[in-house]
Amino acid sequence: MRTPTLVLLVAGAVLAQDAAPKARVISKPGLPGVTPIKKAGTDPTQYNAFRAKYLGAFCPTASAEDKVKPPCKMHDITQKLKTATEAEKVHLAAERTKISDAAKNRTEEQKKAQSKVNMMLYKKMYAAYCTPDKKDTDAACTNALMKRIYGPSAGKAGEL
Repeated sequence: MRTPTLVLLVAGAVLAQDAAPKARVISKPGLPGVTPIKKAGTDPTQYNAFRAKYLGAFCPTASAEDKVKPPCKMHDITQKLKTATEAEKVHLAAERTKISDAAKNRTEEQKKAQSKVNMMLYKKMYAAYCTPDKKDTDAACTNALMKRIYGPSAGKAGEL
C-alpha cells in the first residue's frame, strides 16, 4: 500500500520540478560580437569623432532630401553653434531640443524605421568620406568596427 503512494509522491515531485519557472536570461549590454577583449585598447570616443568626420564630409554637399534627415540637421546645428552669438545659440539649442524630443516621442515602429534610415545615411556618409585616397590611410576608414557597420560589405540596414 505504501509503494503506490510513494511512487505517486516521487512522480509528483518530478513533475513539479519540470513545471518550475525557468530563470530569465538577461541580455548583456553592448554591441554584438564586440567583447571586452576586442574593445581593449580602443577609445569609445573615437567612434563619435569618426562619425563627425563622416557628417562633415557628407552633409554640406548632401541632397536636399538627406539634409533634412536628423543626423545632418543636428550636424548643421552643431556647426552653426560654433560661430553663433548668444541669442542665436538659444534659438539653435531650442531647435536641437525640438529634434531630440520628436525622436523620443516616436513609437517603437517609428524608431526602428528611423534607425534603418539613419543606418543607410551613415553608410552613404562612410562612402563619401572614405574615398580611394583615404580608405587605406585614414583611421575613420580603416577602423574594423566602422568598416563592419558602415563599409561596403556591411549587412542590410539596421544589422550589425
